[in-house]
Amino acid sequence: MTTPINPYADAARLLAGQQALNKCPQPTSVHIERHVDFFLGIARKAGLSLSPPARILDIGCGLGDSVAALLRRGYEAYGIDVLELWGADFDQYWAVGERPPLEIQQHLFKVDVTSYRIPFPASSFDFSFTDQVLEHVFDYDTLFREICRVLTPSGLSVHRFPGPCAVLEGHINVPCIPLCRSRAWLTLWAWLGQRSARQQGMAWREVVAANVEAMRYNNYPTKARLRQFARQAGLKVEFYDAEDLTFSQGRVARVYGGLRRLGCTRILGPLLYPLLPRIMVLRGEGSALEIRTLPPLRTNFSPVSDRLSTRKKIDLSGGSRLGWISLVGSIFFIFLLYQMVLNPENFVRDLCGAGNGKGKVGARGI
Repeated sequence: MTTPINPYADAARLLAGQQALNKCPQPTSVHIERHVDFFLGIARKAGLSLSPPARILDIGCGLGDSVAALLRRGYEAYGIDVLELWGADFDQYWAVGERPPLEIQQHLFKVDVTSYRIPFPASSFDFSFTDQVLEHVFDYDTLFREICRVLTPSGLSVHRFPGPCAVLEGHINVPCIPLCRSRAWLTLWAWLGQRSARQQGMAWREVVAANVEAMRYNNYPTKARLRQFARQAGLKVEFYDAEDLTFSQGRVARVYGGLRRLGCTRILGPLLYPLLPRIMVLRGEGSALEIRTLPPLRTNFSPVSDRLSTRKKIDLSGGSRLGWISLVGSIFFIFLLYQMVLNPENFVRDLCGAGNGKGKVGARGI
């Protein structure tokens, strides 16, 4: 099997992209604790109750904030990442922050991006998790096999990540992920003033270049594709997407809360499920844990391609054409109103052609 080309292997290009963008505020301690509670809660719902000193692996650990929180609770926690953000690659970290203390750094390890090999022996962990990481993976087969290898027979792994039906592509803040491979689509939204948190103050031409670059690092496989990779690695798959409504404070969760207050969740709630972040639980084929799969979601919405990174053509024939025109038109109209009403400064500036001089461009990483 040929190993997919991984854009993260080009360290110089990645560094240039990160340095061209603004940094976000560091997550607060409250946010980090809620983040840890979320994953431990999903593990419990999946049948695994973790008590200290259970061994936990954070895959895509960043500066190790979650690892530090788990260590404070008495767990034996470790973290891995493809960049040594706590050390040599600290300048590429996306948020304003400080290097973790040495006692935390000793629990963090860099993974070779060309092999994805996890630097621990087999059956080392009772639990592993990722948050907003799987959309940046380019070799799912190897990663899933490595997760299967390092988990104990009764262990499991929980992963939260966006799917191709999300309202916005979260790294560039542009709607309709299937169209975010199109430079024309990205140009339209940059001209309308749409910016990510790291692009504030950038001219629309700079934003277009940054977004085109950023999409090189993002990957949105379908659930069917993920199930295929999991089966090949000897893992069982369960999706707990609706559980995000219990923990999340995002856009879709707020809409769901409004529907609940109106008593409309039974009818309209399932329409929101495809927009939610995916919550995927992986466990070994030989796991003795009770499988608690949630009822299947009944919806007519289906992804437009099996794997967006291959840039397959979208079928726009027959009734499908009208559906796509309606979807794109609705998204365009809603965000146009958003720009004019809630973000008028960027909208007027770009409409008048101001601030389109040359400047730095780059990608928005994780």
